[in-house]
Amino acid sequence: SLDKYLDKIISTQLGSLRQKEPEISYEEIRRITFDKGGYALLGCRSILDHTMDENEEILVYDLGAIVQLTNDIFDVYEDSQNSVKTMVDGIPDLSGFRAEYQQLIISFLQKLERQIYKKSNLKKFYYQFMLIASRGLVCLDHLDKSQKKYGGVFDPVKMPREQLICDMEKPSNFIKSLKYCLEYRKYLT
Repeated sequence: SLDKYLDKIISTQLGSLRQKEPEISYEEIRRITFDKGGYALLGCRSILDHTMDENEEILVYDLGAIVQLTNDIFDVYEDSQNSVKTMVDGIPDLSGFRAEYQQLIISFLQKLERQIYKKSNLKKFYYQFMLIASRGLVCLDHLDKSQKKYGGVFDPVKMPREQLICDMEKPSNFIKSLKYCLEYRKYLT
């Protein structure tokens, strides 16, 4: 039931206020980010009639974390303007973050495949999920180019808005997103 997650959702949201504090560590930002997305989605999922087993609970939490990270990738300009620290900013090089984001996607897909769901449902869900995650990958491509343009250092505070905003309405970005969907299909057999 929602009661199981409500306290965690509230405490995580209150804890996320720490993201405005300059001395916050990357590990604390990571924990807040994952918990914010993970517990929020668990709260949403908990309102459905059938109960979750432990494996599904882990899967839903991981999905929420990935969705939150994807949101942070797209909001890097706004968050930097508002002095909100996320996993995307405050790091001089995006490559480590990108590797972690990709590994989270792959790990999620591998856990998803171990669930006892009909193959046709898994396939449908895969494409719905990847339409979200692939957009994050396209946005990271854009941010990588911005980092290269600024001497290999990623510092959103010093970058103009156009270097930090990824326009997913551009047909080329939509096509890149679809290519990522196809590329990651190999992790779900």
